[in-house]
Amino acid sequence: RGDLNPRAALFLDRDGVINPSQPEFYRAEGYELLPGVAEAIAEANRAGMPTIVITNQPAIAKGFMTFDDHQHIRAAMDRLLGAHGAFVDDYLFCPHHPETGFDGEIPELKTVCDCRKPSPGLLREAAQRHALDLTRSAMVGDTDRDHGAAQAVGTHFVHVCDDCSVPDREDCFEASADAIRRGIEVVTC
Repeated sequence: RGDLNPRAALFLDRDGVINPSQPEFYRAEGYELLPGVAEAIAEANRAGMPTIVITNQPAIAKGFMTFDDHQHIRAAMDRLLGAHGAFVDDYLFCPHHPETGFDGEIPELKTVCDCRKPSPGLLREAAQRHALDLTRSAMVGDTDRDHGAAQAVGTHFVHVCDDCSVPDREDCFEASADAIRRGIEVVTC
C-alpha cells in the first residue's frame, strides 16, 4: 500500500484463542466462540486496530476437512463475531502439514512451507498486505508455534494457556478475552 507510517496490528490464532481448541472444528455446525472474545475483538475494532487471524489448519492437508469446510467455518466465525459488532480485517491460514500417513491426505499439501507457524510467512504476508509494523504489533496465541512465529519477526506475544504458573510466561492469561485485551494494550502503548 505504500503507507509512510506502518501501523501496529493485533494478530490472533484461531483455535484456542477465538474458539475452543477442543473439540477441533472440521465442520461449521456447532462452531462457537470463546466467552468474551467477540467483545474483546470489537474493542480492537473501535480502536481502529487491524485485527488479523493467523492460523494453521493442517486438517485440510490431512484430509479431515476440505477447503470448502474451512470456508464454512470461517463464515460461521464471521457471523458470530458480527452478531456482537466485531470483525476481523483479514484471515490468513496455512493448509499444509509436513507429515504423511493419514487416510485421505492431500499429497500436494504434505510439504514443509514458510506459512506454517512457527514459520513467520503469514505474519510477513499480512504486514505486506496491510502496511504493518510487526515490531509494534502483538500476537495472541496458545501454543509455542504461535510464540515462535511472533518471535521470528519481533512481534510481541501474549499467551493464552491452561496453566499460567509457568515461570517464564509474564504475559500469560487463562481467559482468551483477557489475553486479547492485553494484546490491544501492548499494541496501543
